[in-house]
Amino acid sequence: MISHRLVQKLAGLWFLVAGIHGALSVGLGAYAAHGLADQPAAILDLMEKATRYQLIHAVALLAVAIGSLSPVARIAGCWLVACGALLAIGTTLFCGALYAIALGGIAAGPVAPYGGTSLILAWLLLFPVGIQVLRRTPVEDGK
Repeated sequence: MISHRLVQKLAGLWFLVAGIHGALSVGLGAYAAHGLADQPAAILDLMEKATRYQLIHAVALLAVAIGSLSPVARIAGCWLVACGALLAIGTTLFCGALYAIALGGIAAGPVAPYGGTSLILAWLLLFPVGIQVLRRTPVEDGK
């Protein structure tokens, strides 16, 4: 069992990481649109994919941070912690690999599947959160 205090402390970390990922996504997207316009389509496609995935998962991490400060954290805190960690790590690995390939020509392709797998697992961890909430949330008849 993970302490509620730790879940709340990690929520602060998730807010920070979500903010960094969101800002990087917007900044690198703008750079790609304006500074890389003359680059080959393959590079632009990688940049578009990286910025899209980074922004989507920044918002998902933000939702985990908010959930970690809600009553849901008392019911499914350990799942939220794992989900947040996988979102943060997965986004960094997956999008970082795409940026490294597009911007630096670095052969970081083998890293991307680890990031992608982390992201998939993070989304799947929302399933036990939902199960825990459904099991412990009373339902009133007729309302």
